[in-house]
Amino acid sequence: MIQIRATTIWLSLLTPLAFSCEDSGVGINTKGGWAIYRLSDPSITSYQIRNVPLSELTLAPVPFIASRDIHSYDWETHTFECSAEAVGRLDSLSRHEGSVYGRPFVVTVDGTRIYYGSFWWDYSSLLQWCPFINTSFPWGSTHRTIHLPPVYQGNDPRSDIRIYYSLKASGLLTNE
Repeated sequence: MIQIRATTIWLSLLTPLAFSCEDSGVGINTKGGWAIYRLSDPSITSYQIRNVPLSELTLAPVPFIASRDIHSYDWETHTFECSAEAVGRLDSLSRHEGSVYGRPFVVTVDGTRIYYGSFWWDYSSLLQWCPFINTSFPWGSTHRTIHLPPVYQGNDPRSDIRIYYSLKASGLLTNE
């Protein structure tokens, strides 16, 4: 009986460690590190969620872009260099899912929702209301920037300290 209790205690201590390991590739359901999630319903536009609390959005089960998909992140400009796989997903989104209203995403750190964002196309005449990634950027480019709209009011959510520490811990920051 003592041996069973010791084994149970030992396994209960190791279980959180097993589930906290980061492996954020598309197709893997994980909560580790920095990630960009799309919504579970890809037809929803950024303008449709404009007044929806962040906590009420239903995220896709796997990240669209995660820490393992990027090679570096410039903290000053919020420009990141993507893997070929992430570039392919971004290019496919750009070609097949464009909307003048944008396509929403949510930036998370370790499963905690940090801020709204939007994939945006140059042909839209609407103003962006939240941080955005221009998907009209030349196809095949490995560098993408999360921009802040000129009309944005409030603190810059891209500079959240939790994002900084997550990217730093992953060794992805190019400048500090």
